Formats: sequence, C-alpha cells, structure tokens
Amino acid sequence: ERGTIQNVGVVDFSFSSTNTVFAVAGICAYNSGTIKNCFCIGEIHSGRAGGVCANNQGYLSDCYFSGKIVDETNAGNVGGVCYNNAVSISNCYHNIDLFPGKAIESDSGYLAGDAFGKTTAEFASGEGAYLLQGNQSEAVWGQTIGSEPYPVFGGTKVYEGYVACLKKYSNSELSTTPTPHDYSKNGICNTCHAYKPATLTTDKYDIDNNGTIDNVYEIYNA
Repeated sequence: ERGTIQNVGVVDFSFSSTNTVFAVAGICAYNSGTIKNCFCIGEIHSGRAGGVCANNQGYLSDCYFSGKIVDETNAGNVGGVCYNNAVSISNCYHNIDLFPGKAIESDSGYLAGDAFGKTTAEFASGEGAYLLQGNQSEAVWGQTIGSEPYPVFGGTKVYEGYVACLKKYSNSELSTTPTPHDYSKNGICNTCHAYKPATLTTDKYDIDNNGTIDNVYEIYNA
C-alpha cells in the first residue's frame, strides 16, 4: 500500500552500500507514495543513491538534503535530491557545495522534476526555508538566520524582500519593492553590481553604458 512520509528529519548519518542493484537514500530508497516536508543531513556512499529519495515512483515535495554523496561505481546513478524520478518532484533542494552533481540525475516524470542546488551560504541566508515553506498554509519551515545554518521544523518565520535593490531574507518583514539601481558611470550598480541594460536607439546601442552611442555596424566590422 502506498503510504506517506511527512515531517521527518534525519541527521548525522552515514549510509553505505556496495550493492550495485539496490539503492540508498537519506529518507526513502524507493518511493511509490508521498514524501513531503522532510530533510536529511549526512553522508551516502553507494553506486545508486539520492539525497532524499533514490528511485521516485510517487510524489516528492518540499524536502532538502545536505551532505556528501560518493558514487562508489562512478556510473553516475546518483542525485542530490533523487537519482531517478518517474513521477513528480517539486520544490526540493540539495547543498551543491557538498554534492556538486545534478539534483535529479535521470528525470522521466510526467511532471518535470522541480529540484535545484543551493549553496551553503544560500541555505544559511534563509532562502531555503523561505522556498520550502512556499505557499503552504500551515507553518512548517523556519530558520533563525545567523544562528541556524539550515531550515528547521517550526522555526522562526523567514521573509523575502529587499534592502535597497538587493534581494534578502530576514526574520523581520522587508520591503517588497526594490529601490532603483545606483549605477556608476561605468553602468554597474554600486549596491548589487547589476549591469545597466544597453540603450537602443534605432540601430545604435550604448554598449558600454558610458553615455556614448556605439554603432552596431561599426562594432561588427571593426
């Protein structure tokens, strides 16, 4: 019978297998039911492995994995979230600094897998907690930014917003509207380092944003 694994965290683990047929994962090796709002922080050594789920034949959502995955066979059958997705994965993440491979190694699901790598810094910033909570009506994910490196169950709420033109995450409400960019004379924002878009005038652009219009034809034929 297909079941549900929900609100489960597994930490400080080390799983290993030399079997080339069976898979290993932080939460569930083979899922044909539902895995939702789970996390795992540890290390996996196996030729077939997924950070959260190895072989997903069901529904996997709102989960994350942080840790190393060592491919013991070098066959490439490992993924930061899941190595093989056949149905649906949504809003899942893995620490790309610790495992730089794909979030989903093989994706044949009829609902394309929605899983991404995030850096250690991005997790620490509160971004992961904000994204995992998403539009869930019940408060599940939170994080005390500055003291908790990863999202936790029932933690302090995380808000997304702007400080000047920089997108930030905070435990306090932020402005939902960015301020205009403060561009230098070279066309680079002094705050967020974004580039000022080139200005089009008929067939001419100010490519280097220095106030002088550049002729595209002349640049191409230079």
